[in-house]
Amino acid sequence: MISELNFERERLFRHFPFIVILWADTYMAGELRKKAKDLWDWITCYFEFRGETDDAVKSESRSEAFSVSKTHKPERIRHIRDMQEKYERFKPDDFSAERIVREKLTLQKLMAREYMEMNDYENAIQSFTIALGLTEHISGSEYDRAEIVFLMAAAYSKLGESASALKNYQLSLELREEKGFGGIGNVCRGMGKVFENRGRWRDALKWYQKASERHKKENDDNEAGKTYYRIGKVSDARGRRGDALANYKRALSCYEKAGNDEGIRKTWLQITGSDGG
Repeated sequence: MISELNFERERLFRHFPFIVILWADTYMAGELRKKAKDLWDWITCYFEFRGETDDAVKSESRSEAFSVSKTHKPERIRHIRDMQEKYERFKPDDFSAERIVREKLTLQKLMAREYMEMNDYENAIQSFTIALGLTEHISGSEYDRAEIVFLMAAAYSKLGESASALKNYQLSLELREEKGFGGIGNVCRGMGKVFENRGRWRDALKWYQKASERHKKENDDNEAGKTYYRIGKVSDARGRRGDALANYKRALSCYEKAGNDEGIRKTWLQITGSDGG
């Protein structure tokens, strides 16, 4: 059971449209820590419930600890090395068992994300490319392909390789539209950002407008806030301060609904004339 949870962690934490709660006793929690380390790394909060002699319920917020440790490059490198060693234990040409291929795919995606967090986009793209090849050996992998090429596009964009970024964003968009997957608004915003980086304001605004329309359909206030913020930045770059302020205020309203404090802070800096990035 524990090994299966570890194998299916991505499905548990990413594919289900609800919060997953694992209820376990102390022994089981310890086993998860030891035998399902990858799954345990993805757990956000851990609550320990005690008997009547203990008045308080101990709450360990793991998200804060992770936000610090995950930025540590040495820890990330060790984590990548461990995953690479685990990956290499599989036979290179073993595609007979879908579960094995799925595990190899998950490892490559996790390594790519770690590289992205370290701003090592070349290695991230390499891992994403391997992961993309693995999707050809398992059924029902359209969602994985849509996600991989989206993240690969973001990596290419960070490297300034606009053509490759747009190509992968377009592929992700086509897969999502064909299969009815969500996240289309984020893909459109990604394409807009590529054009914004190139100073092609009209193309950037066209894709940002498409993104904002999708965010409304998807009822995603946080992502809508990000897109309105980008529209404001483009408007500022074009010398249209009135349009910029209108969109910053839309972004602020969305961030407040979503409870995004960082987004609120950045947007207020733009409204007041400071550089919020």
